[in-house]
Amino acid sequence: SLKNNSLDGKFRADSLKALNSLKAPEIKTLAETALIDSSELVRAEAIRIYSKIETTYAEKTADTILKNGSLKEQQVLIGILGETKSPFSKNKLKSLVQDAISGKTPPGVLLEIGEAGLKAGVEESKSLIQEDITKPNAMAFALEGGDKEAGKNIFFQKIAVACLRCHKIAGQGGDVGPELNGIGSKQKREYLLESLILPDKNIAKGFESLIIVLSNGKTVTGILKQDKPNEITLMDFEGKLITVKKSDIEEKKTGKSAMPADLYKQLSKTEIRDLVEYLASLKQ
Repeated sequence: SLKNNSLDGKFRADSLKALNSLKAPEIKTLAETALIDSSELVRAEAIRIYSKIETTYAEKTADTILKNGSLKEQQVLIGILGETKSPFSKNKLKSLVQDAISGKTPPGVLLEIGEAGLKAGVEESKSLIQEDITKPNAMAFALEGGDKEAGKNIFFQKIAVACLRCHKIAGQGGDVGPELNGIGSKQKREYLLESLILPDKNIAKGFESLIIVLSNGKTVTGILKQDKPNEITLMDFEGKLITVKKSDIEEKKTGKSAMPADLYKQLSKTEIRDLVEYLASLKQ
């Protein structure tokens, strides 16, 4: 299946990974062949495996891959340099970090450079990968270079962020937040990323939350779904409908986004980038 080019690149890359974990005797030959495969996913997996077999491979090919390799190959290679702990790797990462700081680096490898630099003890890497990613200029690492399929899995399956509970894609999901079909055609990546990390900054029209204080002292919060002459219907953040008589309303004010402001903290930096990649891929 690995040599059958008609099969999907991800499937073949996974096959190579599986053979390696099974310690298949022919893995060196397979990995060597896979280094020139037509699929960048297969080549990237081959770099990961082959550099463990031939420990100087990553150093010898670093310049070539960084100049001519695909994004996935570059990401893998930079990760390997971070684990090598050799003087060559540290120097190479130092220059990559300096290039990234001065804005000479494509955004798709910023995360790898920052993380590999930190592993290798390159002090300046801290300015690339900041702890507080809500600060201005601290989000660039997540704009490009993510894994669309991994992002899709996060959206549909990761319980900690429960995207589906509030958002709908292709008819599946909740109504608390805006439907996301075709969002990649309507919004730039910067907007998608900000919506994840700073949900109160750009609240989609019609999804502002309302805070209603009732005459009995109780507070009701949700998204306005219906405004009739005598009553208001809200949808709470669990998706339940609540109807309130207007005569019972003491005070009404606009609240924040229904999306919790710190939800992104349930995701790693890689997962945030993957989720942006998936949302950006949702074209009409």
